[in-house]
Amino acid sequence: MFVGRKKELEKLEKYYNDQKFHCIIMYGRRRVGKTYLLQEWMQNKRSIYFAAEQQNFRVLLNKFSARILSQIPSGYIHQFEDFEQAIRYIAEAAIDEPMILVFDEVQFLAQQDPSFLSMLQNIIDHHLLSTKLKLVLCGSYMSFMESEVLGHKSPIFGRRTASFKIEPFTYMEAKELLKADSDLEAFQAWAVLGGMPMYLNQYNARQSLKENIINKILDKGTLLHNEPLFALKQELKEPALYFSIIEAISSGKSKYNEISTFIGTEAGYYLNTLIELGIVKKITPIGDKPSSRKSIYEVTDPFFAFWFRYVSRGYSLVEMEKQELLYSELIEPDIQKFLGYRFEIYCIEYLMSLNGRPEIPFVFTEIGKWWGNNPTKKQQEEIDIVAWNNNEEALIAECKWRNEKTGIKELEKLVMRSNLIPRSNKHLIFFSKSSYTKQAKDYAKEKDIRLISFPMSQTMNK
Repeated sequence: MFVGRKKELEKLEKYYNDQKFHCIIMYGRRRVGKTYLLQEWMQNKRSIYFAAEQQNFRVLLNKFSARILSQIPSGYIHQFEDFEQAIRYIAEAAIDEPMILVFDEVQFLAQQDPSFLSMLQNIIDHHLLSTKLKLVLCGSYMSFMESEVLGHKSPIFGRRTASFKIEPFTYMEAKELLKADSDLEAFQAWAVLGGMPMYLNQYNARQSLKENIINKILDKGTLLHNEPLFALKQELKEPALYFSIIEAISSGKSKYNEISTFIGTEAGYYLNTLIELGIVKKITPIGDKPSSRKSIYEVTDPFFAFWFRYVSRGYSLVEMEKQELLYSELIEPDIQKFLGYRFEIYCIEYLMSLNGRPEIPFVFTEIGKWWGNNPTKKQQEEIDIVAWNNNEEALIAECKWRNEKTGIKELEKLVMRSNLIPRSNKHLIFFSKSSYTKQAKDYAKEKDIRLISFPMSQTMNK
Protein backbone atom coordinates (compact mmCIF):
# COMPACT_ATOMS: atom_id res chain seq x y z
CA MET A 1 0.00 0.00 0.00
CA PHE A 2 1.29 3.45 -0.93
CA VAL A 3 1.33 5.89 2.00
CA GLY A 4 1.95 9.63 2.09
CA ARG A 5 3.48 11.86 -0.60
CA LYS A 6 0.02 13.03 -1.69
CA LYS A 7 1.17 16.56 -2.52
CA GLU A 8 4.14 15.28 -4.50
CA LEU A 9 1.95 12.88 -6.47
CA GLU A 10 -0.57 15.60 -7.26
CA LYS A 11 2.20 17.84 -8.61
CA LEU A 12 3.74 15.03 -10.65
CA GLU A 13 0.33 14.25 -12.14
CA LYS A 14 -0.05 17.89 -13.10
CA TYR A 15 3.24 17.82 -14.98
CA TYR A 16 2.37 14.57 -16.71
CA ASN A 17 -0.98 15.92 -17.93
CA ASP A 18 0.61 19.13 -19.19
CA GLN A 19 1.16 18.76 -22.92
CA LYS A 20 4.72 20.05 -22.76
CA PHE A 21 8.24 18.86 -22.09
CA HIS A 22 9.26 18.89 -18.44
CA CYS A 23 12.61 18.35 -16.75
CA ILE A 24 11.98 17.30 -13.17
CA ILE A 25 14.70 17.02 -10.53
CA MET A 26 14.05 14.74 -7.57
CA TYR A 27 16.49 14.14 -4.75
CA GLY A 28 16.65 13.01 -1.17
CA ARG A 29 18.56 10.67 1.09
CA ARG A 30 18.80 6.95 0.47
CA ARG A 31 15.84 4.98 1.85
CA VAL A 32 13.57 8.04 1.86
CA GLY A 33 11.21 6.57 -0.76
CA LYS A 34 12.05 8.41 -3.99
CA THR A 35 11.91 5.31 -6.17
CA TYR A 36 8.70 4.12 -4.54
CA LEU A 37 7.11 7.52 -5.24
CA LEU A 38 8.22 7.46 -8.89
CA GLN A 39 6.96 3.93 -9.38
CA GLU A 40 3.57 4.90 -7.95
CA TRP A 41 3.43 7.86 -10.35
CA MET A 42 4.47 5.77 -13.38
CA GLN A 43 1.74 3.18 -12.90
CA ASN A 44 -0.39 2.78 -16.03
CA LYS A 45 1.64 5.43 -17.87
CA ARG A 46 4.04 5.17 -20.78
CA SER A 47 7.35 5.22 -18.98
CA ILE A 48 10.94 4.05 -18.96
CA TYR A 49 12.74 3.72 -15.66
CA PHE A 50 16.51 3.28 -15.53
CA ALA A 51 18.46 2.94 -12.28
CA ALA A 52 22.16 3.61 -12.82
CA GLU A 53 24.75 1.67 -10.86
CA GLN A 54 28.44 2.06 -10.13
CA GLN A 55 29.45 0.33 -13.34
CA ASN A 56 31.41 0.98 -16.52
CA PHE A 57 29.70 3.51 -18.80
CA ARG A 58 29.49 0.98 -21.68
CA VAL A 59 27.76 -1.52 -19.39
CA LEU A 60 25.30 1.17 -18.31
CA LEU A 61 24.60 2.07 -21.95
CA ASN A 62 24.00 -1.59 -22.83
CA LYS A 63 21.52 -1.95 -19.96
CA PHE A 64 19.79 1.30 -20.90
CA SER A 65 19.52 0.18 -24.53
CA ALA A 66 17.99 -3.15 -23.50
CA ARG A 67 15.47 -1.40 -21.27
CA ILE A 68 14.37 0.98 -24.04
CA LEU A 69 14.09 -1.64 -26.78
CA SER A 70 12.10 -3.95 -24.52
CA GLN A 71 9.47 -1.24 -24.23
CA ILE A 72 9.79 0.54 -27.59
CA PRO A 73 10.89 -2.19 -30.03
CA SER A 74 12.75 -1.26 -33.20
CA GLY A 75 13.14 -3.29 -36.37
CA TYR A 76 16.51 -1.83 -37.22
CA ILE A 77 18.20 -0.75 -33.96
CA HIS A 78 19.65 -3.40 -31.66
CA GLN A 79 22.06 -1.27 -29.67
CA PHE A 80 22.42 2.50 -29.26
CA GLU A 81 25.78 4.11 -29.92
CA ASP A 82 25.50 6.50 -26.97
CA PHE A 83 23.02 7.93 -24.49
CA GLU A 84 22.21 10.85 -26.77
CA GLN A 85 21.02 8.58 -29.55
CA ALA A 86 19.00 6.55 -27.04
CA ILE A 87 17.27 9.61 -25.59
CA ARG A 88 16.50 10.98 -29.04
CA TYR A 89 14.91 7.63 -29.88
CA ILE A 90 12.67 7.95 -26.79
CA ALA A 91 11.86 11.54 -27.71
CA GLU A 92 10.45 10.38 -31.05
CA ALA A 93 7.94 8.28 -29.14
CA ALA A 94 6.95 11.29 -27.01
CA ILE A 95 6.07 13.72 -29.76
CA ASP A 96 2.32 13.05 -29.74
CA GLU A 97 1.80 11.34 -26.37
CA PRO A 98 3.31 11.96 -22.94
CA MET A 99 6.08 9.64 -21.82
CA ILE A 100 8.13 9.50 -18.61
CA LEU A 101 11.88 8.87 -18.68
CA VAL A 102 13.51 8.42 -15.27
CA PHE A 103 17.25 8.35 -14.64
CA ASP A 104 17.53 7.15 -11.04
CA GLU A 105 20.86 7.59 -9.21
CA VAL A 106 21.89 9.92 -11.99
CA GLN A 107 25.12 10.76 -10.18
CA PHE A 108 26.61 7.43 -11.28
CA LEU A 109 26.10 8.36 -14.93
CA ALA A 110 27.71 11.75 -14.40
CA GLN A 111 30.64 10.15 -12.57
CA GLN A 112 31.28 7.73 -15.42
CA ASP A 113 30.91 10.41 -18.10
CA PRO A 114 31.55 14.01 -16.95
CA SER A 115 29.94 15.25 -20.19
CA PHE A 116 26.62 13.52 -19.45
CA LEU A 117 24.89 16.63 -18.04
CA SER A 118 26.22 18.79 -20.89
CA MET A 119 24.81 16.26 -23.33
CA LEU A 120 21.44 16.55 -21.59
CA GLN A 121 21.58 20.33 -21.90
CA ASN A 122 22.19 20.09 -25.63
CA ILE A 123 19.50 17.49 -26.26
CA ILE A 124 16.95 19.39 -24.18
CA ASP A 125 17.60 22.61 -26.10
CA HIS A 126 17.56 21.05 -29.57
CA HIS A 127 15.28 18.01 -29.40
CA LEU A 128 13.16 17.64 -26.28
CA LEU A 129 11.41 21.01 -25.96
CA SER A 130 9.07 20.14 -28.82
CA THR A 131 8.06 16.81 -27.24
CA LYS A 132 5.81 15.73 -24.39
CA LEU A 133 8.60 13.88 -22.62
CA LYS A 134 8.79 14.12 -18.83
CA LEU A 135 12.50 13.73 -18.05
CA VAL A 136 13.20 12.94 -14.38
CA LEU A 137 16.71 13.13 -12.93
CA CYS A 138 16.72 11.48 -9.52
CA GLY A 139 19.60 11.11 -7.08
CA SER A 140 20.58 10.28 -3.51
CA TYR A 141 23.88 12.13 -3.30
CA MET A 142 22.55 15.33 -1.79
CA SER A 143 25.63 17.48 -2.37
CA PHE A 144 25.91 16.33 -5.99
CA MET A 145 22.25 17.00 -6.74
CA GLU A 146 22.28 20.44 -5.14
CA SER A 147 25.54 21.63 -6.71
CA GLU A 148 26.01 19.71 -9.97
CA VAL A 149 22.36 19.40 -11.02
CA LEU A 150 20.51 22.27 -9.32
CA GLY A 151 23.42 24.69 -8.91
CA HIS A 152 23.81 27.74 -11.15
CA LYS A 153 27.03 26.30 -12.63
CA SER A 154 25.27 23.13 -13.73
CA PRO A 155 24.96 22.61 -17.51
CA ILE A 156 21.23 22.05 -17.09
CA PHE A 157 20.69 25.11 -14.90
CA GLY A 158 17.57 26.87 -16.17
CA ARG A 159 16.25 23.75 -17.93
CA ARG A 160 14.42 22.23 -14.99
CA THR A 161 10.72 22.95 -14.71
CA ALA A 162 10.26 21.43 -11.24
CA SER A 163 12.31 20.09 -8.35
CA PHE A 164 11.32 17.86 -5.45
CA LYS A 165 13.37 17.36 -2.31
CA ILE A 166 11.87 14.26 -0.70
CA GLU A 167 11.95 14.52 3.08
CA PRO A 168 11.54 11.76 5.69
CA PHE A 169 8.01 11.15 6.94
CA THR A 170 6.62 13.29 9.72
CA TYR A 171 5.13 11.51 12.71
CA MET A 172 1.60 11.67 11.26
CA GLU A 173 2.78 10.16 7.95
CA ALA A 174 4.79 7.50 9.77
CA LYS A 175 1.79 6.64 11.92
CA GLU A 176 -0.26 5.88 8.80
CA LEU A 177 2.45 3.56 7.51
CA LEU A 178 3.10 1.76 10.81
CA LYS A 179 -0.50 0.74 11.54
CA ALA A 180 0.41 0.41 15.21
CA ASP A 181 -2.19 -0.50 17.82
CA SER A 182 -1.77 2.76 19.73
CA ASP A 183 -0.52 6.32 19.27
CA LEU A 184 2.17 5.70 21.89
CA GLU A 185 3.48 2.66 20.03
CA ALA A 186 3.53 4.57 16.73
CA PHE A 187 5.32 7.53 18.29
CA GLN A 188 7.98 5.35 19.91
CA ALA A 189 8.66 3.57 16.61
CA TRP A 190 8.97 6.90 14.76
CA ALA A 191 11.13 8.36 17.54
CA VAL A 192 13.65 5.53 17.21
CA LEU A 193 13.51 4.78 13.47
CA GLY A 194 12.79 8.26 12.15
CA GLY A 195 10.86 9.00 8.99
CA MET A 196 12.61 6.75 6.47
CA PRO A 197 9.87 4.51 5.01
CA MET A 198 12.25 1.57 4.56
CA TYR A 199 13.24 1.72 8.23
CA LEU A 200 9.63 2.02 9.35
CA ASN A 201 8.66 -0.99 7.25
CA GLN A 202 10.96 -3.11 9.43
CA TYR A 203 8.89 -2.40 12.54
CA ASN A 204 6.76 -5.29 13.80
CA ALA A 205 3.56 -3.90 15.31
CA ARG A 206 2.92 -7.22 17.07
CA GLN A 207 6.02 -6.76 19.23
CA SER A 208 6.94 -4.25 21.94
CA LEU A 209 9.44 -1.43 21.44
CA LYS A 210 12.05 -3.43 23.36
CA GLU A 211 11.47 -6.51 21.19
CA ASN A 212 11.72 -4.46 18.02
CA ILE A 213 14.97 -2.85 19.12
CA ILE A 214 16.51 -6.22 20.00
CA ASN A 215 15.14 -8.16 17.02
CA LYS A 216 15.30 -5.49 14.32
CA ILE A 217 18.32 -3.37 15.28
CA LEU A 218 20.61 -5.25 17.66
CA ASP A 219 20.33 -8.59 15.85
CA LYS A 220 23.38 -8.87 13.61
CA GLY A 221 21.49 -10.40 10.69
CA THR A 222 18.92 -7.64 10.16
CA LEU A 223 18.73 -4.88 7.55
CA LEU A 224 18.89 -2.15 10.20
CA HIS A 225 21.76 -3.55 12.23
CA ASN A 226 24.58 -1.76 10.40
CA GLU A 227 22.50 0.52 8.20
CA PRO A 228 24.04 3.84 9.42
CA LEU A 229 27.56 2.53 8.75
CA PHE A 230 26.57 1.19 5.34
CA ALA A 231 24.82 4.44 4.36
CA LEU A 232 27.80 6.60 5.36
CA LYS A 233 30.30 4.34 3.59
CA GLN A 234 28.26 4.75 0.40
CA GLU A 235 28.42 8.53 0.66
CA LEU A 236 31.79 9.39 2.19
CA LYS A 237 35.49 8.92 1.50
CA GLU A 238 36.59 9.02 5.16
CA PRO A 239 33.70 7.33 6.96
CA ALA A 240 35.61 6.58 10.19
CA LEU A 241 36.06 10.29 10.95
CA TYR A 242 32.39 10.97 10.30
CA PHE A 243 31.43 8.05 12.53
CA SER A 244 33.39 9.67 15.35
CA ILE A 245 31.68 13.04 14.83
CA ILE A 246 28.19 11.53 14.91
CA GLU A 247 29.08 9.51 17.99
CA ALA A 248 30.43 12.64 19.70
CA ILE A 249 27.25 14.61 19.04
CA SER A 250 25.02 11.68 19.99
CA SER A 251 26.81 11.38 23.33
CA GLY A 252 26.23 15.05 24.18
CA LYS A 253 29.24 16.86 22.73
CA SER A 254 27.22 19.38 20.78
CA LYS A 255 29.53 22.44 20.59
CA TYR A 256 32.01 22.89 17.76
CA ASN A 257 35.07 22.95 20.03
CA GLU A 258 33.92 19.83 21.87
CA ILE A 259 33.50 17.95 18.60
CA SER A 260 36.85 19.10 17.21
CA THR A 261 38.63 18.10 20.41
CA PHE A 262 36.96 14.67 20.37
CA ILE A 263 38.09 13.86 16.80
CA GLY A 264 41.50 15.56 17.12
CA THR A 265 41.11 17.98 14.21
CA GLU A 266 38.98 20.90 13.02
CA ALA A 267 35.49 19.54 12.39
CA GLY A 268 34.12 22.30 10.14
CA TYR A 269 34.45 20.60 6.74
CA TYR A 270 33.13 17.28 8.03
CA LEU A 271 30.20 18.86 9.85
CA ASN A 272 29.20 20.75 6.70
CA THR A 273 29.25 17.50 4.74
CA LEU A 274 27.01 15.79 7.29
CA ILE A 275 24.67 18.78 7.17
CA GLU A 276 24.48 18.49 3.36
CA LEU A 277 23.59 14.83 3.75
CA GLY A 278 20.74 15.67 6.14
CA ILE A 279 22.24 13.69 9.02
CA VAL A 280 23.41 16.59 11.20
CA LYS A 281 22.12 20.12 11.56
CA LYS A 282 23.40 23.28 13.14
CA ILE A 283 21.02 24.86 15.63
CA THR A 284 21.13 28.48 16.68
CA PRO A 285 18.87 29.98 19.35
CA ILE A 286 15.88 31.60 17.69
CA GLY A 287 16.61 35.30 17.26
CA ASP A 288 20.39 34.84 17.06
CA LYS A 289 22.45 35.13 13.89
CA PRO A 290 23.62 31.87 12.24
CA SER A 291 27.18 32.77 13.22
CA SER A 292 26.25 32.91 16.91
CA ARG A 293 28.79 31.34 19.26
CA LYS A 294 25.89 29.74 21.06
CA SER A 295 25.20 27.48 18.08
CA ILE A 296 25.26 23.74 18.66
CA TYR A 297 25.07 20.64 16.46
CA GLU A 298 22.65 17.75 16.69
CA VAL A 299 22.06 14.51 14.83
CA THR A 300 18.84 15.24 13.04
CA ASP A 301 18.27 11.72 11.74
CA PRO A 302 16.60 9.86 14.66
CA PHE A 303 17.84 6.40 13.72
CA PHE A 304 21.43 7.60 13.31
CA ALA A 305 21.13 9.35 16.68
CA PHE A 306 19.79 6.18 18.28
CA TRP A 307 22.37 3.92 16.65
CA PHE A 308 25.40 6.02 17.59
CA ARG A 309 24.06 6.75 21.06
CA TYR A 310 23.50 3.11 21.97
CA VAL A 311 24.51 0.50 19.39
CA SER A 312 27.90 1.99 18.56
CA ARG A 313 28.78 2.36 22.25
CA GLY A 314 27.77 -1.20 23.02
CA TYR A 315 29.01 -2.84 19.85
CA SER A 316 31.28 -5.29 21.69
CA LEU A 317 28.20 -6.66 23.47
CA VAL A 318 26.48 -7.15 20.13
CA GLU A 319 29.49 -9.06 18.84
CA MET A 320 29.25 -11.32 21.88
CA GLU A 321 25.53 -11.88 21.15
CA LYS A 322 24.59 -10.03 24.36
CA GLN A 323 21.75 -7.99 22.88
CA GLU A 324 19.53 -8.31 25.96
CA LEU A 325 22.38 -7.10 28.16
CA LEU A 326 23.08 -4.12 25.90
CA TYR A 327 19.42 -3.16 26.06
CA SER A 328 19.18 -3.44 29.85
CA GLU A 329 22.51 -1.67 30.54
CA LEU A 330 22.61 1.11 27.94
CA ILE A 331 19.21 1.61 26.36
CA GLU A 332 16.57 0.97 28.98
CA PRO A 333 17.90 3.46 31.60
CA ASP A 334 18.10 6.24 29.00
CA ILE A 335 15.39 5.56 26.41
CA GLN A 336 12.77 7.87 27.95
CA LYS A 337 15.21 10.79 27.73
CA PHE A 338 15.79 9.95 24.07
CA LEU A 339 12.05 9.77 23.41
CA GLY A 340 11.59 13.07 25.24
CA TYR A 341 13.77 14.91 22.76
CA ARG A 342 11.85 13.39 19.85
CA PHE A 343 8.66 14.53 21.56
CA GLU A 344 9.90 18.11 21.25
CA ILE A 345 10.41 17.58 17.52
CA TYR A 346 6.91 16.17 17.21
CA CYS A 347 5.46 19.19 19.04
CA ILE A 348 7.23 21.52 16.62
CA GLU A 349 5.84 19.56 13.67
CA TYR A 350 2.40 19.74 15.24
CA LEU A 351 2.52 23.52 15.62
CA MET A 352 3.83 23.94 12.08
CA SER A 353 0.90 21.87 10.76
CA LEU A 354 -1.49 24.28 12.47
CA ASN A 355 0.26 27.50 11.45
CA GLY A 356 -2.15 29.73 9.55
CA ARG A 357 -5.19 27.96 10.98
CA PRO A 358 -7.58 29.36 13.61
CA GLU A 359 -6.06 27.19 16.34
CA ILE A 360 -2.91 29.34 16.27
CA PRO A 361 -3.60 32.95 17.36
CA PHE A 362 -1.20 34.41 14.78
CA VAL A 363 0.88 33.34 11.79
CA PHE A 364 4.47 32.73 12.84
CA THR A 365 7.38 33.07 10.46
CA GLU A 366 10.05 31.41 12.59
CA ILE A 367 10.07 28.54 15.06
CA GLY A 368 12.82 26.89 17.06
CA LYS A 369 14.48 26.52 20.45
CA TRP A 370 15.72 29.37 22.62
CA TRP A 371 18.52 29.37 25.15
CA GLY A 372 20.43 32.16 26.80
CA ASN A 373 21.21 33.97 30.01
CA ASN A 374 18.66 34.71 32.70
CA PRO A 375 19.87 38.09 34.05
CA THR A 376 17.80 37.77 37.20
CA LYS A 377 18.99 34.33 38.24
CA LYS A 378 22.37 34.74 36.52
CA GLN A 379 22.12 31.31 34.93
CA GLN A 380 21.44 29.71 31.56
CA GLU A 381 17.83 28.93 30.70
CA GLU A 382 16.28 26.94 27.84
CA ILE A 383 12.86 27.07 26.26
CA ASP A 384 11.80 24.06 24.20
CA ILE A 385 9.80 25.94 21.56
CA VAL A 386 9.49 29.59 20.60
CA ALA A 387 7.61 30.76 17.51
CA TRP A 388 7.16 34.38 16.48
CA ASN A 389 6.76 36.87 13.67
CA ASN A 390 8.01 40.37 13.00
CA ASN A 391 5.31 41.88 15.18
CA GLU A 392 5.06 41.68 18.96
CA GLU A 393 3.53 38.20 19.15
CA ALA A 394 5.24 35.03 20.35
CA LEU A 395 4.17 31.50 21.08
CA ILE A 396 6.16 29.91 23.92
CA ALA A 397 5.92 26.21 24.73
CA GLU A 398 7.47 23.58 26.96
CA CYS A 399 7.34 19.82 26.38
CA LYS A 400 7.44 17.12 29.05
CA TRP A 401 7.73 13.40 28.31
CA ARG A 402 7.10 11.42 31.48
CA ASN A 403 4.46 9.08 32.85
CA GLU A 404 3.52 11.23 35.86
CA LYS A 405 0.94 13.97 35.55
CA THR A 406 2.44 17.41 35.01
CA GLY A 407 2.20 19.62 38.08
CA ILE A 408 2.06 23.31 38.76
CA LYS A 409 5.83 23.72 39.17
CA GLU A 410 6.44 22.94 35.51
CA LEU A 411 3.86 25.52 34.46
CA GLU A 412 5.40 28.10 36.77
CA LYS A 413 8.76 27.53 35.06
CA LEU A 414 7.10 28.17 31.70
CA VAL A 415 5.65 31.48 32.91
CA MET A 416 8.98 32.52 34.41
CA ARG A 417 10.96 31.65 31.29
CA SER A 418 8.46 33.38 29.03
CA ASN A 419 9.60 36.68 30.57
CA LEU A 420 12.96 36.17 28.82
CA ILE A 421 11.34 36.45 25.38
CA PRO A 422 11.20 40.09 24.18
CA ARG A 423 7.61 40.18 22.91
CA SER A 424 4.67 42.04 24.40
CA ASN A 425 1.93 39.63 23.29
CA LYS A 426 2.76 36.08 24.41
CA HIS A 427 0.77 32.87 24.09
CA LEU A 428 1.78 29.99 26.38
CA ILE A 429 1.38 26.27 25.65
CA PHE A 430 2.38 23.18 27.59
CA PHE A 431 2.71 19.77 25.93
CA SER A 432 2.70 16.70 28.16
CA LYS A 433 2.92 12.96 27.53
CA SER A 434 0.44 12.50 30.39
CA SER A 435 -2.36 14.62 31.79
CA TYR A 436 -2.15 17.39 34.41
CA THR A 437 -2.86 17.65 38.11
CA LYS A 438 -5.95 19.59 39.19
CA GLN A 439 -3.72 22.28 40.67
CA ALA A 440 -1.91 22.62 37.34
CA LYS A 441 -5.21 22.89 35.45
CA ASP A 442 -6.44 25.64 37.78
CA TYR A 443 -3.16 27.51 37.39
CA ALA A 444 -3.35 27.17 33.60
CA LYS A 445 -6.79 28.80 33.58
CA GLU A 446 -5.52 31.64 35.72
CA LYS A 447 -2.46 32.26 33.50
CA ASP A 448 -4.20 31.50 30.19
CA ILE A 449 -1.93 28.54 29.36
CA ARG A 450 -3.13 25.98 26.83
CA LEU A 451 -2.63 22.45 28.09
CA ILE A 452 -2.17 19.70 25.51
CA SER A 453 -1.69 16.02 26.23
CA PHE A 454 -0.38 13.25 23.99
CA PRO A 455 -1.73 12.17 21.57
CA MET A 456 -2.51 15.56 20.10
CA SER A 457 -5.39 15.87 17.66
CA GLN A 458 -5.36 18.29 14.77
CA THR A 459 -7.16 20.86 16.90
CA MET A 460 -5.81 22.89 19.75
CA ASN A 461 -8.74 24.10 21.78
CA LYS A 462 -8.40 25.66 25.19
